[in-house]
Amino acid sequence: MSDVPKHLYKYRAFGVNTLSVLVSGEVYYPAPADFNDPLDCQPAIRMDLDRERAERLFHVLCAEVGVVTSPDDMAKLYNAPRSLIETFSGQDAEYLYLQRLATKILKLAVARNETRGVFALAERYDCPLMWSHYGDNHKGICLEYDTSQHGLIDLKQVDYALTRVIDASTLYEWKVQGLRSAGKLVDRHFFAAKAPDWDYEREWRVVHPLIGAGVAPFALSGIYFGLRCPDPVKTTITKVFAGRPDIRFSSLFTTDSGFGLYPMIWSNEVREPREAFGVTTWFLQPGAQSSVFMDDE
Repeated sequence: MSDVPKHLYKYRAFGVNTLSVLVSGEVYYPAPADFNDPLDCQPAIRMDLDRERAERLFHVLCAEVGVVTSPDDMAKLYNAPRSLIETFSGQDAEYLYLQRLATKILKLAVARNETRGVFALAERYDCPLMWSHYGDNHKGICLEYDTSQHGLIDLKQVDYALTRVIDASTLYEWKVQGLRSAGKLVDRHFFAAKAPDWDYEREWRVVHPLIGAGVAPFALSGIYFGLRCPDPVKTTITKVFAGRPDIRFSSLFTTDSGFGLYPMIWSNEVREPREAFGVTTWFLQPGAQSSVFMDDE
């Protein structure tokens, strides 16, 4: 994992749920099954164990959930009717048995992860695609979180080159031999593997013990307003954080010739829109105009 960035960001459309997040200081940890990519957090398994070790792994996993397996159970699995594909594939019974066993092993091994919540964050506040996909086409906001206290957080960097495939031997090392490093590798394949096409997100994930609302993993340190964010939204949010000078507000702007997004930092003294020649203006910190092309990190 790379060094954790100083700040991580959450793009959001503005609505009741976002307002609740801002007021309560909580965030929502969705279930992995609810992600928009159906292959996300859906690992596959490669059976690279012999029959004896595969069965031992299966027995250990069953025992963890209070299921006792007998020789008759294993015989039924071995002699299970073949599917049409299996019948015409010409594969021998031993191979098919191990593949059926692999499917059951994977389901048991990752069951606990399916009940954990995941809070997704991004490395950048100025990604045009993220603003379009998650920031309501620039009508929304981007929340900035201070990650300086990340030490006790289960934080994972998404790896867009990591395969979804988990070796059965890795599961064996984890569950039978008790190797913690193998367990961490399984978790990485489950939570951190994502298709290369998503790499523009530069995503990090906070893994939470439970699905649903929970305390935010990091302190909120700033809010960025999209290019099309309405003034009433800005006014509402600034009123929520009245008396909170630790929360920095920034409006985004772009140049006439490029596609870059740049922050204009608001003054802590004035957090209200004012009319200037009939046009609503927002006050900036002294010197913000001259340093606006500088990255704030």
